[in-house]
Amino acid sequence: MSEETVVGWDGSSPAHRALEWALRRAEARSDSVLIASVVTEQDVTVGRTARETVMEAAEGALEQARRAAQSQHPRLTIGSRLLFGDPVEELRSLSDENTLVVVGTHSSHESDVSTAWSIGARLAATSYGPVALVPDSPASSDAGRSGIVAGVDGSAVSLIAAQYAAAEAVRQGEMLTAVHAWQVPPMWAGSLIDDDTLHALEEVHRGILDTVVGRIQRQFPTLTIAKSLVRQPAMAALNAAAAHSRLLVLGNHGLKVAPRLMLGPVSHSMARRVEVTMVIVRETEHAS
Repeated sequence: MSEETVVGWDGSSPAHRALEWALRRAEARSDSVLIASVVTEQDVTVGRTARETVMEAAEGALEQARRAAQSQHPRLTIGSRLLFGDPVEELRSLSDENTLVVVGTHSSHESDVSTAWSIGARLAATSYGPVALVPDSPASSDAGRSGIVAGVDGSAVSLIAAQYAAAEAVRQGEMLTAVHAWQVPPMWAGSLIDDDTLHALEEVHRGILDTVVGRIQRQFPTLTIAKSLVRQPAMAALNAAAAHSRLLVLGNHGLKVAPRLMLGPVSHSMARRVEVTMVIVRETEHAS
């Protein structure tokens, strides 16, 4: 199914890389693209004239970006929209289940604690649909990368993430790697655990991975799927699996009682340390 792609635009280097990624993907899918720029309160000074001047300049810069994109991708339908307010709230207002919102973000070596809740991470936590975080790093789009990785934990939203990743893998002719990381339960920490118990735990987690992969394989019978069952923290497992991949797809495990406040711990941590383009999906009302 065709979808619209919305790209957050501010003229920065990360925004340029995000737009390039979004345009390539949209062209392969025949999707439409909307380039959205948000002017904030901090961008304007007091006074009507100053605000109008800033808005006019932003409109001109946005139109220039749209024309440049259109000239490079003449077959695409590319629009633009200038908004005013909080960037996260305004971009979120453009999202829905069939809209991919794409934003650029600084690569992991440029990130620090002060960027823990970047626009990308905040948007991924609040958006009504999938959000792609594109790192500003040439290595993230290196031609030597291959394959698509999905984090799987047996939850409904991780199944949605795996389905999304599978569809992308089929479209790109790539292999899908489903990663399930597990650890000994915290309450057993420090206890002496015998081999039989460890083996039993591993088999439980293997069953979770096998169930998800089996469902995906039935839905995408031509897709090559590799299973990765790893006994280590989820972040370490996902980082290792995605080190040379084209795309990483995760589910949003934010608290249901406060869906607009946070991502789950793994998605949040990965969003802070983006090294490869990552799509974060959320559970929808129609998920089964």
